[in-house]
Amino acid sequence: CKTKIVFETTNFICTECEREFPYSDGILEMLPSQPVHYAFDQRSGYHEKIYTTLFHTKKEEADPEKSWATPELVPAKWLKTKLYHVNFIKNLIEKNTTQRISFCDFSGGSGYYTFEYHKMFDIIFHCDLSIESMLYTKKRADKQNINNIIFIRTDYTQPPFNGTLDLIYCGDSLIYSPFHEGLVLNGMKQSLKEEGHAIFDLHNWWHNPLKRLGLMKNDFGACYSYTKKQTDDYVKHHFPRHTYHKYYQEFANGQRASLIPGFFPHTRHTYIAQKK
Repeated sequence: CKTKIVFETTNFICTECEREFPYSDGILEMLPSQPVHYAFDQRSGYHEKIYTTLFHTKKEEADPEKSWATPELVPAKWLKTKLYHVNFIKNLIEKNTTQRISFCDFSGGSGYYTFEYHKMFDIIFHCDLSIESMLYTKKRADKQNINNIIFIRTDYTQPPFNGTLDLIYCGDSLIYSPFHEGLVLNGMKQSLKEEGHAIFDLHNWWHNPLKRLGLMKNDFGACYSYTKKQTDDYVKHHFPRHTYHKYYQEFANGQRASLIPGFFPHTRHTYIAQKK
């Protein structure tokens, strides 16, 4: 409703429509009334089915041990690659943004970025549709006595923020369908303060051409990826002010080594966009 919420007993209540949002165990659930529909083919339909299941999963049905890619359970090599990317985004934040009041991870998962950046900002909003991820990260924050993280279960296609955030990060999520990507970009723009920044990435279609051509096993699954021209067109529509950065997951700092030929494909199209 783009208005205020007030707290009464155990719920937050919208002052416009009087809808109630439950708050318990340190987690605020602010889901929209209904999930969106973004599928238009078999691939996007597969992703929408997972999204809808997550949307309707109730707290009492959730198992925090099933949070996506928990650090305790992933392979060491995968974890190392993930932490490379966490540091890459951290460097982009430090070099390209100045406001350090509020940071929001739109698709926080198991909290790789949240827990690394919590000392950089006054307030951290850790968001995800998965209630299992919410339960896992809240438990982890309590163990570490971190008290500046606000946990909100929400849907990044219909976020509950309205011009209030300094910096949003959304990584590894714009991969489900072109319409889905547009919804998320619009949600980020809606959520940012004027002059606020969004950092996000889309997968590069040309990463590992041997897999794209069928000469190696394809582990991209049903995920979408894009050429730079496609991503530029998406981003310009929502954020005319932006800079572009290549990310190479094969290297610790995310940048191509000087000895590697320039045609070596990067993994992600990364953008730092600013709201007018």
